Amino acid sequence: MKPERTLRNVKIDLQKSQRSLFLFHIEILFWFMLSLVGNFFVYKLEQYLVGYSTLVNKPFYDGYLIALAPSGSFLLVYIYFVLELVYLPFDKTSIFRVFIKRDCSAKRDLFYFLISCSGLRVFYAFALTLGVPFYVKSFIDGAQGLGLLSDLPYGISVFLLFFLHTFTYYWTHRLMHTRWFWELHKVHHSAKHFNSVTPLRNHPLDFSLDIVMQSLIGFVVGARIECVITVLILGGIYQVAAHSHLRWDFSRFKLGFLHDYVFLSSQHHLIHHSDKPEHYNKNIGIIQLWDRVFGTYHPPANEKEEINLGDGVGDLLNSDGLFIGVFKVYVRWLQSIKVNFVGDRKN
Repeated sequence: MKPERTLRNVKIDLQKSQRSLFLFHIEILFWFMLSLVGNFFVYKLEQYLVGYSTLVNKPFYDGYLIALAPSGSFLLVYIYFVLELVYLPFDKTSIFRVFIKRDCSAKRDLFYFLISCSGLRVFYAFALTLGVPFYVKSFIDGAQGLGLLSDLPYGISVFLLFFLHTFTYYWTHRLMHTRWFWELHKVHHSAKHFNSVTPLRNHPLDFSLDIVMQSLIGFVVGARIECVITVLILGGIYQVAAHSHLRWDFSRFKLGFLHDYVFLSSQHHLIHHSDKPEHYNKNIGIIQLWDRVFGTYHPPANEKEEINLGDGVGDLLNSDGLFIGVFKVYVRWLQSIKVNFVGDRKN
């Protein structure tokens, strides 16, 4: 009877998994369709308020492709969901953590992912900043840029633009780890587990800083829109890969040098999110070059090393209400600016 009961349990578990996967696809489809509507509405509203879309101030397929670009995050994340199903045990996948187990941390991962993809973060960012970053971006976009990359071939332009992106990302990210912005960046570092939607677990004010930085880069380099979109896609792929449970292993393709010497892999990024003091403020960038040059590089975590994520404030941030939590973080950030606490936040 025991083998028969075991087989029956296996069948029940399989049925539950299949039912969970079916509901997961329905939920993903629902939110994807909602994000298309939301981003289109945000695009039109931004045009009305400040005369531009937050991603780019140039027409491209009448602007609609740009407006719907955030919805593309669903496709990228879905691809990694499928890859994890193929290469990982089911209870280690993002689908299990986010859509089935769904603890308090995973709920916030999903919440910030959805407000980012649906355009709702634009409303939050506009309300919390009174639209100042948006008007600053509009002013920069209206100025005559330097256009350093505008006449270069596509491949060279993408390479140089991505290289510049890694440099500005490193310093923007490092800025978020200082005492001036750490209260905002805690939202991202309060995640208790990695999954494929964690990259977008960011406060809307992070987004406000990003759009200004993107405008400054655009002013200097003046790259063509197809090059900008390519770099944004490459950056998105990296971020999802860095927060996934899939281990980077290019050695089977004789490309092991990519994760050994070029990029900061998911094992490197585990160190960045670690709660161990010796790992604070390490592995900040996308490529290893800037961390090695500026003294923030740390070797990747090995399989036997136990790494716990979070920094001791995760319980507070993961217990706040979802929508109201965005405003609570904002208030705590203003309070931190007011008291001007001393020293950079370790991470």
